[in-house]
Amino acid sequence: MSEQTPKYKFAMIFSAGKDSAIAMDRMIREGHTPVCLITAYNQIGLSHMHLIRKNFIRQYGEVMDLPVIAVQMNDKYDFDAWKKAIENMVSQYDVQAVCTGDIAFEYSRSHVTELAESYGLKTFSPLWNIEEDELIKEILNINVIIKSLSSSLELDDLLGKRLDEDAIARLHEKGLILNKDTSDLHTLTIDAPMFSRPIHYVTGKVIRGRGTSLIDIHSAL
Repeated sequence: MSEQTPKYKFAMIFSAGKDSAIAMDRMIREGHTPVCLITAYNQIGLSHMHLIRKNFIRQYGEVMDLPVIAVQMNDKYDFDAWKKAIENMVSQYDVQAVCTGDIAFEYSRSHVTELAESYGLKTFSPLWNIEEDELIKEILNINVIIKSLSSSLELDDLLGKRLDEDAIARLHEKGLILNKDTSDLHTLTIDAPMFSRPIHYVTGKVIRGRGTSLIDIHSAL
């Protein structure tokens, strides 16, 4: 008789992008239970990397019926802010593990692992070293829109559009590989199996600067 794989109550480090959503869905499919979301914000109150407003992130907590823990950072990798957030999390919730959506960025994964282990928490990174073909299959099973792109790609017409087969083909033509942790592409998950409903949103203007083109996205609620 084979041993049963342990199941964990986990906190999801959630950017709202494709990788964190797919990683979370995999954890749930494997029988683990999400307890809360953890989202990092910069000094002006926008989510780290994806630059999403807090009221927009709150929708994700609502559609998954999970609390959202904010990490208020003062710089790009604010270890003290993460430590404070993890301390608050373990004092409030019955959490046994932390999950990341990292694919290839060792610094990020090791940073989370070190912090989680200091509180006796296990770390999962279900997408680590995933093949691109496998990742694309997962992307096409959820509804993801393109939030920002490197300006060098010259694909601003894709901003705010679904990351579907046609969009992926155009990104490939420009040499962009999806199974790499890169700032050339950021996405927002609009619907996924663990959501009770799709995210309500409206798109705003395109903003260009510092080598990036991004579309402003607001909550429609």
